[in-house]
Amino acid sequence: MKMHKFIFTPFLALMAVATMTPQAVSDEPAPKKILFLQDIENKLIHVSGIKYRQVTLLVSTDQKRNIALTPSSISLSYGYLKQMKNINQLVATMAHMTAHISLDYVAPPPLPEGHERGAEDTSLEGYIKGAVKHKYPDKTYMPQATGAFHTKGANIIERPRYNNKDYDYSLNKKNIINAEHELEVDKITHKILRHSGFCPSDYSRMINYFYETPQHILGNKHFVLDADGWQRIDDINRRANPKTACEKSQIDQTQKYANSFDQLMVTVMTALKKKD
Repeated sequence: MKMHKFIFTPFLALMAVATMTPQAVSDEPAPKKILFLQDIENKLIHVSGIKYRQVTLLVSTDQKRNIALTPSSISLSYGYLKQMKNINQLVATMAHMTAHISLDYVAPPPLPEGHERGAEDTSLEGYIKGAVKHKYPDKTYMPQATGAFHTKGANIIERPRYNNKDYDYSLNKKNIINAEHELEVDKITHKILRHSGFCPSDYSRMINYFYETPQHILGNKHFVLDADGWQRIDDINRRANPKTACEKSQIDQTQKYANSFDQLMVTVMTALKKKD
């Protein structure tokens, strides 16, 4: 198995930077539908297994690196698009998000402002915090000594033992579940790209690129990999070797959108410079 050096420690506040829930209400204009991106998304959706439902591709002018995902929409911010080097990376990103929707790995939207939570209301985040991910330390139950200091044998001091059941399992299962989801999403992303006529190796190249240069996509939980990321990298590379050239038909289909992508990026970079 190929080993990659550890080169990046992700931010602790990933969810605040790259969210899987709809954008909060702000002064930003409403996200707009971009026709050439919607055309790409329609091709991806057609082979994704999602039936009886349209997925709309939207672009927002937000400067932050946000990806907002719902069961029926994908919204990419200007701040995120700014990191895309070419149309190949953008198609690969869209395929990854489409795979999330097809697997129903989408966090539920937040409750409306002013909504009073009842006893029967349970959000996904609340369930995970309450049933899977324990908070440490548990201040409501401090460790208690079960014995006293005393000598044992040849002047050996036996210290009291401490016990707290809430400290017995400190494993963060939420992170493990999220990592397993991403591995499964990677597999479906490969299939979606291949069956829709795009190049799966583009996805491998993108993941490797952001793994090697994490400063270009800081804080994005999908494409920034931690110390264990080499395992995901190897899995992706075995499925589609990043050094393998794309087929001519795959290149031709992707390049149909290259000019539109370039025009979009001019708009994005111009808008971001005005806000600086």
